[in-house]
Amino acid sequence: MIFKVGQRVYWNDPAEETSGVYVLTEIISDDIDNATIVRITNEYSEAEVFTHELLWLDEVYVCNNCGGFNLEHVIWAKLNERKVVMTDVYDEEKYFCVDCAETHYCTPTKYLDYEKNKKP
Repeated sequence: MIFKVGQRVYWNDPAEETSGVYVLTEIISDDIDNATIVRITNEYSEAEVFTHELLWLDEVYVCNNCGGFNLEHVIWAKLNERKVVMTDVYDEEKYFCVDCAETHYCTPTKYLDYEKNKKP
């Protein structure tokens, strides 16, 4: 994936502590064993991360209820982290938000649509 300085991205923190929306502020290294390291910041923190930990915002989904990123597809799990983990099998598709403990029977909202439509 190609990212640019100034671009807003979603970071999947491997430690699962500060995942969220950040701005890419600097490309630090462009080829350490074919991995690019960048600096990202938001209003709460700053980090140096690998680009394979980043997602474009149009690939990120949020909870329709609370806007949280911590969604699990009940059949496959960890929607925003692209992890494929088999859980229970259901006849219908549904999503579970770990942040607000709601189960949703419809597709979650893409982050950019959520941000555009959220109330101030």
